[in-house]
Amino acid sequence: HNTASDLCRFFPAILPNQVTVAHCGVDLNSPGPDRVEAFKTRHGIDKPYFLIVGTRGGYKNCMLFFQAFGSLGEQRANYAIVCTGPDTTLQAAFEAHLGGASLHMIEVNDEELQCAYAGAIALAYPSIYEGFGMPIAEAMACACPVITCPGGSIPEVAENAALYVAPNDVAAMASALLQVQEPTVRAALIAKGLQRAATFSWKKMANEIRAALLRIRTELTSKLIDPKDAGTLVSLGLSHQLAGEFSSAENCYRQVLASTPATFHAVQLMGALRLQTGDLIVAEWLLRLALTIDPSVPEVHFNLGRTLAGLGRFGSAKSSYEQALLLNPEFQQARQALIAA
Repeated sequence: HNTASDLCRFFPAILPNQVTVAHCGVDLNSPGPDRVEAFKTRHGIDKPYFLIVGTRGGYKNCMLFFQAFGSLGEQRANYAIVCTGPDTTLQAAFEAHLGGASLHMIEVNDEELQCAYAGAIALAYPSIYEGFGMPIAEAMACACPVITCPGGSIPEVAENAALYVAPNDVAAMASALLQVQEPTVRAALIAKGLQRAATFSWKKMANEIRAALLRIRTELTSKLIDPKDAGTLVSLGLSHQLAGEFSSAENCYRQVLASTPATFHAVQLMGALRLQTGDLIVAEWLLRLALTIDPSVPEVHFNLGRTLAGLGRFGSAKSSYEQALLLNPEFQQARQALIAA
């Protein structure tokens, strides 16, 4: 829901009632202790460890963890840090905080990832923002306590099954690294995490998406218009466009495209309208779409050339003018534009 809110905030044309939220599922689970011990032996992990999953830079904010870990001083020698993911070397800025801790940089498949979660003291995931936060849900499903930050969708996913620290509070993170090892705190986090993770199901997500798609199909079907009416609407839109009534023209074209998205005349006239109003990026997209429907109309190639010239892509504009002339050698506007190019 946080991501849905962001979507509507950054794209105001999208209304909240047009958005459906379907939470991801989780298909990992807690392995038995024998498998966890085999995993640790295989990778030479012989100390209690904190787990870091995935990339570590940027908004993932892993420096918070390493600074907090560094503040543990001589206690660091009692721990290991396990990092999974594609990066097999630890950034020097992070490494400076290791002290006497052991470091294990490993790549894992899903089977080993479950063991990595299950064997950890905690997943340290101090990300500033997440659209969902899959590692948090995976850790909870594998009975791994989570230490994270309350940004983006994270509180929506973890709810009260995680320890939260502010994204720049090193002291709070250091305290959480110790607090998560207290038996009562740890047991409560694991129990809450397992309960929370159980609510995330791929089948549930699939059913929600299916329902949304069926609803959209019904809504679109209700908007279908007769082909004769489509022609009338396109003609009416062109009249508005020629009169400079761009909003009314676009409304006509949109009605047609909502019913039949591949209506050539509605697409190409919408592209020409966007060219007229200076929205060149969208104009190029619409005109290219029109040409995939019918590449034989010289006027569309000409308008695409004008659009590309407006975007400063003069070589491509020249090619479009040439194509327009190839289709209609008497096209004087295209010839003049080609000479000017």
